Amino acid sequence: AIYALQLAEKGYNILLIDINGDAAQELSLQLTHLYNVSAPVLCIDLTLPHAAEQIVSLCKENNWCVEILINNAGMLITTPIEETESDRLQRIIALHCTTPLLLCRLLVPLMKEQGKGFILNISSITAWMDWPVIGMYGCTKRFVKGYSKALRIECKDSPVSVTTAIFGAVDTPLLTN
Repeated sequence: AIYALQLAEKGYNILLIDINGDAAQELSLQLTHLYNVSAPVLCIDLTLPHAAEQIVSLCKENNWCVEILINNAGMLITTPIEETESDRLQRIIALHCTTPLLLCRLLVPLMKEQGKGFILNISSITAWMDWPVIGMYGCTKRFVKGYSKALRIECKDSPVSVTTAIFGAVDTPLLTN
């Protein structure tokens, strides 16, 4: 929510994407009331295979110009890898790796075409540290760090900027299932 609030304060319209539709609607009302910006909500599970394509299709259908992409959705698994159900492992990989990577893949050409774009991918200090019981979190955040660096280099002579934020522990709700 903090990114949306800061961007709305600067006058940006925001597409709020969240699995929790009620929370996103509440934030949308707050942004609209406080900053008089448009803040439509898309309630979608970003672990689903075609989530990135659905998001980009919605933007194209509505002629929404995406200037800033923030890949910030997070999930935390707190069981040893060997004890974690396969579907939970697939979900964290999709949420942290696949969908954000595909969003970048689909939006970078559009950003280049419009002459501007900024991507912020959220990684973690755990990308450098393999911690027991949250091993998959660190592994997926290492992937974010790596593809973000590669994408930044690939976009260096374009109007698209790619930044990776690396945080330690942050008090934020993470999807845990």
